[in-house]
Order: sequence, then structure tokens, then C-alpha cells
Amino acid sequence: MIKTSSRKILVLSISVTLLIMTIVYYSFYTGRNIVERFTPLVDAVKEVKLEATIAHLWFEEAISGDRTLNIDDIWAHLDQAEWYARAMLDGGTNEEGTILALNDPSLRLKIDATIDGIHHFRQIAEKRWASQISSGIGSNLDQEFDQSFLEFSLSADDVETVLQKIISDDLEAFKFTQRLLLILIFILGTTIGGVLISNNIKHIRNINALKLSQEDVRLSQIQLLNIINGAKLGYWDWYYKTGVHKVNDEWLSMLGLSQDDITHSISDWEKLIHPDDKEITQNTVQTHIQSGTNYVAEFRMKHADGRWIWIQGSGSVVEYDKDTNEPLRLCGTHQDITERKQSVEKLERIAHFDVLTNLPNRVLLADRLSQAMLQCSRHKKSLAVVFLDLDGFKAVNDAYGHNMGDKLLIALSHSMKGALREGDSLARIGGDEFVAVLTDLTTDNECQPILERLLSAASEPVTIGDKVLNVSASIGFTIYPQDNVDTDQLIRHADQAMYVAKESGKNRYHLFDTAQDDAVKVQLESLEAIRGALDNQQFVLYYQPKVNMKTGTVTGVEALIRWQHPERGLLNPIEFLPAIENSPMNIEMGEWVIDTALKQIGKWQAMGLIFPDCTSVNISAVQLQQPNFTNRLMALLAAHPDVEPRYLELEVLETSALDDVHNVSKIMDNCIALGVKFALDDFGTGYSSLTYLRRLPANLIKIDQSFVRDMLHDADDLAIVEGVIALARSFKRNVIAEGVETIEHGTTLLQLGCELAQGYGIARPMPASDIPAWISEWKPDANW
Repeated sequence: MIKTSSRKILVLSISVTLLIMTIVYYSFYTGRNIVERFTPLVDAVKEVKLEATIAHLWFEEAISGDRTLNIDDIWAHLDQAEWYARAMLDGGTNEEGTILALNDPSLRLKIDATIDGIHHFRQIAEKRWASQISSGIGSNLDQEFDQSFLEFSLSADDVETVLQKIISDDLEAFKFTQRLLLILIFILGTTIGGVLISNNIKHIRNINALKLSQEDVRLSQIQLLNIINGAKLGYWDWYYKTGVHKVNDEWLSMLGLSQDDITHSISDWEKLIHPDDKEITQNTVQTHIQSGTNYVAEFRMKHADGRWIWIQGSGSVVEYDKDTNEPLRLCGTHQDITERKQSVEKLERIAHFDVLTNLPNRVLLADRLSQAMLQCSRHKKSLAVVFLDLDGFKAVNDAYGHNMGDKLLIALSHSMKGALREGDSLARIGGDEFVAVLTDLTTDNECQPILERLLSAASEPVTIGDKVLNVSASIGFTIYPQDNVDTDQLIRHADQAMYVAKESGKNRYHLFDTAQDDAVKVQLESLEAIRGALDNQQFVLYYQPKVNMKTGTVTGVEALIRWQHPERGLLNPIEFLPAIENSPMNIEMGEWVIDTALKQIGKWQAMGLIFPDCTSVNISAVQLQQPNFTNRLMALLAAHPDVEPRYLELEVLETSALDDVHNVSKIMDNCIALGVKFALDDFGTGYSSLTYLRRLPANLIKIDQSFVRDMLHDADDLAIVEGVIALARSFKRNVIAEGVETIEHGTTLLQLGCELAQGYGIARPMPASDIPAWISEWKPDANW
């Protein structure tokens, strides 16, 4: 009867083993199926966007006449984009592999919409091309053309977002199923193992009563091990009191070990566990021992070849002391789940990371931002959502191709990530757009140094092969919980602020205004106050001397506007100029500055004070690029006939000059013909190429004060200063350094070959009436 029972248990064990092997096979097949199914789909939607984008860019180049392109090549890219989209609907195979058809009805509708978008974009493009050919000039289809491409892009982005969501959902379902299957494997395995072991123990204890031979016991034990080995499970037997730890060959094989490599002690197991997993794994086992329940844990163990493999460990107490009820013996299994872990990790990477830059994508960004917002609420802190768009990236793609553009994106992604603090996140959400989440902020001002580092990182020249690529960035950001909205709204608000930064001259950042209505009201009130100040002559010019540190000559002055506010005192430009930046008053204020400076030059000349060089004034990009700027300047000069135009210098921001080099250089040439001079202000922040510098007819280059100020302790800034000086010398331009704060700054500049300087270390801006006395008293430092 006992033998019959053993045979039944053996048959049951074999059946269960086959079931376990089937479950394991199904588990790995399912994971691999998800990867094989969705990876080509993700690649396909990216190809749709890439091919259509290439067509769009090449079409713009063809229509502008900058390069000769075959229009059929452009249509071919659109055809390729449509092929990938239809392959997602109907399936398809090319040299890159097979794309399986999608079954999800809602996603199929979105793909249909994307195909319609491609057709509409092509129709408008064909009309625009026909209009160009027939008339030789642009048509009124430009706006409709851009709108059609935007609609396609939004549709394609929608497909990608939904597809990523489906992958994420399937991944979660797969992981949940895995957990259920593993629990089932453990329960079945340990149950039948426990039954067999218990059966064997009973046989041994009752050997006399049941007359079971020693040969039957040995065969039963062999049968048990055969079952476990057949299931490819590592089996272990731990005698809890003595520490003896026996394992089967499969346990050793999955770790690349042999029986000679171990001491058959529990320490064998403990020493092989990954240090990061050891404590939690040991605690899990002890907790289950004390509670008398089965345990399941995942941890890493070191293979003999040095790599770490993932193990699914399970076990339970199978024998207790009959008197004290203390555990005497535990049994369990090991399963190598490294391949499953890698499959899950690959799926997670597809679902949550950008393929090109390896940065988090929009899906993972939303999750991290949600978690960060919860942490802010718990700890009463703030966070910043930063939207960054690269300026000039399209030009790189147009000039050098998408492969070069991709390499630039990879390099800048690494640099920008390095500009963040530990705990901050950077994600790429498409094209040349990035979003950063800055956490754990106590004050809003804490994020500003990080934003500056991001701007600097995005502006770093990148060398790829024999090419040096230069772009910059426009940044918009918003602060939570001051901007108390959801994750999507925070990103949209930061995006809106980014466009403000871009329209303001690029290579800068702008904070989203969380109270739009109040902002409009404040803006109107500010404009009204500034209008009143202009009418009531509350604005004054202060003048900062510019000197030759070597000869001690005062070469000229820079005119700087101030507001003598009746209540708030003397205000610096930063407190009022931004309010008029995009208003017509900007032009009026700029003309007032030029007129007032010319008037002051005339007064100084009447006193016998004539500077060897000139008096400089700052003009905005908006003012400079007004269609009638040259005529307005001519009128202002004519109003002061005693002042020679050569004594007036106009300072233009380098970044402003780069907005439209052709137009700006033409305006500068016209003004130079009148006799005035030009200086490029804040040089170095725009990273002008040699071509641009040669085309801009500026007599003077002003090194930006941020580089000068930090050059004594920042090797990079010192290198930039030295490079600008050398560049100016090569192009036979004069160079002056702003931000000379100390004697050491001046000494270093002289050693580098720069003699002209201005800054607080020489003189602060002062009223016009103080200039003569200051000139008579000033002497250069003896070290200079």
C-alpha cells in the first residue's frame, strides 16, 4: 500500500513538473513576444516622423533656393513615411525586419489620421511647389503649409504617446502575470517537494512498522531529485541548527560552480549574494522562518565568471523540533530569471527612455514629475519644471544632415545632464526639446544658477569629426506649487515661457507668469508709469568710464539709463526695461537715449572734454531692425550738428546680431556710412562663428562680463577670454573687457593682450557732471 502511494505521488510530481516547465516556457515566450511585437512598432512610428521631417526640411530648402534638390526625392521620403504608417496597420517587412499589424481599434484610427495628415501635407506642398514654379516667388500657401505639417506632427506624436502607453500597460500586465506564475510555481513545487520529503521522513520513522526497505527509501529520494532536476530548478536543503547547506548539481550549474567549490555551509549562499541585496534577502528569509510561511524573493548572485545573475529563490520550513517546535530543516529551490529580468528591463527602456539619448521620455517624465510633486507637498518644498528648446539646431540638420544632428543631440544631452544636481531629472520629449525637473527647492532663486549652467551647457561648442557645431538654448520654466496645476499643465506653462524667452532674443530663460490677468494689469501699469516718467523727464543717463589700463588714458564712456523714481529712488534698467521690451515705447526710449547722449557729448566738447574714442549707447535688437532705423539715426545726428558722428558708438548684443546676420550687417553698413561706430556687446555668449564675425562690421568687441568676472578661478572662462582676444586680433578688431572688478582682473587682461577695460574696479557709473572731476583724478594702478 505504501509503495502504491509512493507511485501515485511520483506520477503527481512528474505531472506537476511538466506543468511547471510549461508555465516557465510560457512566461519567457510571453516576455519575448512583447519585445518582438512592440519594438518594431516603436521604431516604425519614429521612422514616420523622421521621414516626414526630412521631407519638410528638404522642401523648405528647395523652395528657398539655398540648394538644388530633386523634388521626387522629397516625395519619396513622404512615401516612405506612409509605408511605415501602413505597415503598422497591415503589417510589413523590409531589410530591418518585420512589423506586425496593430489590433487596437483606437490606435488604428490615430494611425489612419496620421496617414491622412501625410496626404494633406503633400497636397499643400505640391500646391506650394507649383505656385513657386509658376510665379518664381513665395505664395500665400506658406502658413497653410506650416499648419499642415504641424497637424501631421501632432497626430504622429499622439500615435507615439498612445503606443508608449499600450507598451507600458502590457508591461505591467506581463509583470503581474509573472508574479502570479512564480507564486504558482513555488506553491506547486514546494508543496509536492514537502509531500515527498514528508513522505520519505514518515517512511524512515515508520520503517519497522511499515516494513519499508532501505532500497525503497533510496529510490524515492532519487525520484525526488530527478523531478527537481528535470524542472531545471536548483534545489537546496538547509539544516538550520547545524548550518549544513546541501545543493544539487543544477544549483551549482547556474552559478558555474562544482561541488569542490563549496563548503556545504549556509555561508556558501550568503557569500554569493550581491552586497546590495544581502540584507533584505536575509531579513525576508528570517521573517518567513519565524512566521512559518513560504517565502519568495528575487536577488542577485555572483557567477563563477564574475557576472551577476538574477535568482528567484523560494523555500519553506519542512521539519520542526517536536518538543520545542523550533525549525530544524528548510528546503527550497533556485531559478535563474536573468533572461526574464533582461526582457522586462528592455521593455521598460522602450516604454520609458528615449532611444537616441538614453534620457527619460515623456512617459517617464510624467511619472517622475508626479512623484516629485508629492514629495514637495509632504516636505513643504518647491520644484521647477524647465522646458528647453535648442536655438539653431535646424540649421545644423540642414547643413550637415540628420546623422550629425543626432550626434550633436547626444553630446548636448550629456552636457546638460551634467549641469543638473543629483536628484534632478532631464528628459527628451521630442526633436530638440528637453524638459528638466529641479526638485527640493527652498526658494525660487535656487534654480537660477542651474538654469545658467543649462544655458552654458547647451551653448558649448561640440566637435564632431572636423566640424565644430554651435547652438544655444531658450528656456522657459515654472515653479510648483506657486503654479498649482497638474503635470501636463506645468509642462505646457514652461513651454509657453520658453517661447517668450525665444522671442526675447534666445539664449536666455523666462519664468512663466502664474497669474496671467494680474500680469497684464501690472504690464499696463508699468507701461503707464514709464510713459509718465518719460514725459516728466525722470530718466537720466549715467556714464561709466572706459580706460586704457596700460597708458592710463580715458578713451570714452558708456551711457547707461537710470530711472530717478520719485518714491523708489534710483532704479537700474533691469527694473523697468523688460516691461517695454516688446512695446513701441522700446523704440522711443532708445531714441531718447541716443538724443540725450549726443546732447551730453556736445556739452563736454564745449567744455573742452573730447574723448579719444567715443561715447557708446546700447540699442536693442527691436530698435536696430526697424525699417527706418537709419533714417531716424540720421535725423538725430542732424539735430546735433556740432557733434561729429564718429564720437557716437552703438552697442549691439552679439546674440541680437546673430538673429538675422544679413539684415543686421546691412543696417550696420548704412549707419557706418553716416560716421557712427559699432561694438558687439556681451561677446562670447552667442558663440559667433568666424563667418558671422567677418560679416558684422563692428569696430569693437566687448568681452562679456560673466567670463571676465570668473576667469581668475574658472579655467574655461579664462580660455574664452583669451580666445576672444585672439579672435579680435586676428580680425583686426579692438577689444574691451567688461566686468573688471579687481586689480588682478586688470593685470590678467593686460597679460593676455587686452588693454581696454571698464568695470567697478575702475569706476562705477556716475552722473555726467562727475565725469570731468573723475578724469582729472584717475590714475591706473601701479601694477598695470
